[in-house]
Amino acid sequence: MNNQQPNVSILRYPGKFSIDGNKLRIENKMGMSSVLFEDISSISYKSVSINNFKMILIGSLITMLLTIIGLTNESPSIVFLGILIFIGFVIYSYKNSIKWDNVIIETRGGMLLFYSVDIGEGINQVNKIEEEKRIITLSK
Repeated sequence: MNNQQPNVSILRYPGKFSIDGNKLRIENKMGMSSVLFEDISSISYKSVSINNFKMILIGSLITMLLTIIGLTNESPSIVFLGILIFIGFVIYSYKNSIKWDNVIIETRGGMLLFYSVDIGEGINQVNKIEEEKRIITLSK
């Protein structure tokens, strides 16, 4: 991994964790990282939600098309319809936002390792890692 800390509040990096001896391995699209259980400072998750910008783009395109048609035909009702459609697509994009959980492992050195899972699965992943950490720590 590089030295820059990623912004875990908006990034989505689907991945998973695995255990190798007394190491926790995190695999995501940035690559694979590992940390000794004893070097883990905290384990948490954060739910993330972003607007569905594809819907806003579609609404914008339809609005531009209707505005051009309305101005060409000197019909303000078509322009108004385009504006209403755009507002509808914006509302739809907020209601149908894209959601996921980021599982975040912070090391004692301040490095963040994280991966993304489906919304609601973050707490389960944190509990599994905590349980593995307990088992490894008690076996010493």
